[in-house]
Amino acid sequence: MQQDEAMNSLWEKAALKLLKGKPLSSLTKVDLSGLETNVLYADRPTQYTTSTRRQESWSAVGLQGRVAGRFDTATKWTSGLKPTITRLYKTDDVSKFTGRVEIVGAQLEELIDHLQGDFNGILHSDPFARWLIDGTDNSAETKLTTLLDALQRQNGDHPFTIDTSVVFELGGTAKEELLWALLSLLEYANRGVSWGAIWLHVSADSSIVQTVVKFKALRQMMHGLSTQLNLEGEYPNVCAETSMRMFSRADEHNNMLRGLYAAVGAVWGGCDGLVIHGFDTLTGASEHAHRIAQNMHAVLKEESGLDNWIDPLFGSYQIESQTHALCTQVWTEFVSRSEGGLHGLLKDGFLERLQHLRIAKQDILAKQRASVTGVTAFADPAERLGTDWLTSTSRHFVRDVQQIEILRAKFESLPSLSVQIVCLGTLIDCKIRLEYLQQLLATVGLHGVLVEQWDSSASIRCLVGTDDAYESKPQEILDSLLVSGISPVWIVGRLSPESTFSQHVTSIYKGVHMFERWGEVLRSIDKRVGELEGGEQ
Repeated sequence: MQQDEAMNSLWEKAALKLLKGKPLSSLTKVDLSGLETNVLYADRPTQYTTSTRRQESWSAVGLQGRVAGRFDTATKWTSGLKPTITRLYKTDDVSKFTGRVEIVGAQLEELIDHLQGDFNGILHSDPFARWLIDGTDNSAETKLTTLLDALQRQNGDHPFTIDTSVVFELGGTAKEELLWALLSLLEYANRGVSWGAIWLHVSADSSIVQTVVKFKALRQMMHGLSTQLNLEGEYPNVCAETSMRMFSRADEHNNMLRGLYAAVGAVWGGCDGLVIHGFDTLTGASEHAHRIAQNMHAVLKEESGLDNWIDPLFGSYQIESQTHALCTQVWTEFVSRSEGGLHGLLKDGFLERLQHLRIAKQDILAKQRASVTGVTAFADPAERLGTDWLTSTSRHFVRDVQQIEILRAKFESLPSLSVQIVCLGTLIDCKIRLEYLQQLLATVGLHGVLVEQWDSSASIRCLVGTDDAYESKPQEILDSLLVSGISPVWIVGRLSPESTFSQHVTSIYKGVHMFERWGEVLRSIDKRVGELEGGEQ
């Protein structure tokens, strides 16, 4: 007991020293953190308890593990399950469904027809997201008003949707996604819609911390906006959906891990509902993947105890500081755009802004500044993606690795290609660069064969060595390697402009744009095929 009192005395002295004479009663959570954040759950400490946020726990939502429509894949249903959310994209007769129905892929006119027709359920759709995709002409705005009025006449839970995941799938970051959420909430508030009638659909990414920060920032800014609008304290039901943008067709079993990490981030961030998509959703949504997605819900809730803690990351400096920074960025732009609303945002080129962000992310992957496991890193050259899926690829929602997969599909459609590698020096000396080259080849499904001398059958000729080897080898050896032919010659490593043979080879190194390099190879192959066909004639 005396030891505890002595320890408390030491803590009190240390605290008083930090407070510079202020009383202990002046300490607050905000003061201790050094951040000016308005944490939604700040009034209740982290505690071990069974957490049910709002009226539904996060695991009560969406045990379907499949998606359709956004990537034009076939709708898949599993009998015996009745998920809280029913995502419906293509159907001949909507009236036969009696649950909550969300039709993201339909045009505004179709949505209006469903509501005005013989419809027994609750149409759950985001007309603003449809507006973003279809355009903002005068007719679209009139249809939007008609649809909102029809949605407002529905009886039932959450007839309105704010689908910010559409913004994310189009290429946006957390900033664009949250900006869309706030402006949509403001639009609904101005139309007299209760926030309690809104289902807010937010994407969850495999970056756990970024997902946590996004959901916490959303909660805080909704609280701030509600206070400013003098609302009664009702909040939308925040449902997380594992993002399809992070999924890949190559080595698709990795999608299970991506979905798991996204789910963890969403729950820790404070979602009310959670939709986990199956790992093979892009290729057909099998029953096996559906079961795994369903069991992921069960493991997260019943075995990991993930929801036994209310806001477990509260007080973390990194989480709170990043949340505060994100809130500041989003709120600043929201205030400047609140008068123009969503219409002003779209007129100012919001869709183009999302496209630029998407291209920038793909450029990072193409230059190997970031990697995707199974696609740009640890790729399996023996795996074949096929080309059937290319015709059904959505022009709106493009995954981060989709351009790389399209490139791989092009190489798969070509006749068998031969890649030959010559090493200057021992394999030990060339090991690092040789592994990098083989991984770059595996990205498009190719594998290089080590040879002592290239021959005319090689589709791509590769030279691997150390910088010293490139400079010290006798010129006649290099000349003999650079035999005549039109197949490209790759040399792994950066060459100085003064190098004696830099004009005859293409440098390959980490940071080079792989789309450009592979484009050169495709053009070379086309040229070679054309010359062969010309010779036969």
